[in-house]
Amino acid sequence: MAAPASPFLDPRAAARPQTTMSTGQYLDIASPAPTPPAIVPEPRTESNRFLGVQFECCGVYSRIYMNRARDAYVGHCPRCAQRVQFQIGHGGTDSRFFTVG
Repeated sequence: MAAPASPFLDPRAAARPQTTMSTGQYLDIASPAPTPPAIVPEPRTESNRFLGVQFECCGVYSRIYMNRARDAYVGHCPRCAQRVQFQIGHGGTDSRFFTVG
């Protein structure tokens, strides 16, 4: 005789002892949830110093990166090579994404 497809249909399943998912672990739904740890932003590394630029001339998006002198973000449109440069300095903006023509 073939075994039943599901233990719910097996009459012998009622005789088996019920076990938890693993020994000593129970789901506690009466206690409040623990407070998650505070998220501390990581300092910017060299690999993520970029600006996102939408080039309207060709309808493409690209990242541009900081130059070696670290005084500007420099890049170009990946299709038509239109050059863009964003100076770094006091009185600037905190924006990380831009649209250029």
